[in-house]
Amino acid sequence: MGSEVIEGDVAFDLLWTRNGSVFADEVKSGMFGIELGEQRLEAQVGAQADVGRNTWGDSFLGVRPVVLGSMFASKTIKEKDFVRTKP
Repeated sequence: MGSEVIEGDVAFDLLWTRNGSVFADEVKSGMFGIELGEQRLEAQVGAQADVGRNTWGDSFLGVRPVVLGSMFASKTIKEKDFVRTKP
């Protein structure tokens, strides 16, 4: 769907569609302080998940955090690492 897509009061870094579903990647490419950074990231992707559900309904699968700036914070993204929208 695009990059830096603004919906409501949040921005989605990358927004994807596939087979009628919508999902987002939140990319963090700078230095990432583990504790404070994780709290901020959790709040950000939580807000994105809420807006995504309100905008795209059941088509919205969730938000996938992608942390590039720290080898200690980066990980392989698995299904369980998605921040799911609230039903």
